[in-house]
Amino acid sequence: MDAVMRDVTGTGNSLRRRMHASTGRLAEWRARLWLRLRGWRILGRRVRTPAGEIDIIARRGATIAIVEVKQRRT
Repeated sequence: MDAVMRDVTGTGNSLRRRMHASTGRLAEWRARLWLRLRGWRILGRRVRTPAGEIDIIARRGATIAIVEVKQRRT
């Protein structure tokens, strides 16, 4: 796969970055769906803070969860 990306874009960085971003957005969507099906209310997504980005902020009852989503191959 890496060889194909290099052939198309030269270095492959731009295509690789877009593929990872797309995969990350899909993983975040799955995580939000999973949380909603379990009774969580999504308060925010991809929230920018001075310290970085928070993928998901969710609430269920009096509990607020700050969620970092990681996508793995397996």
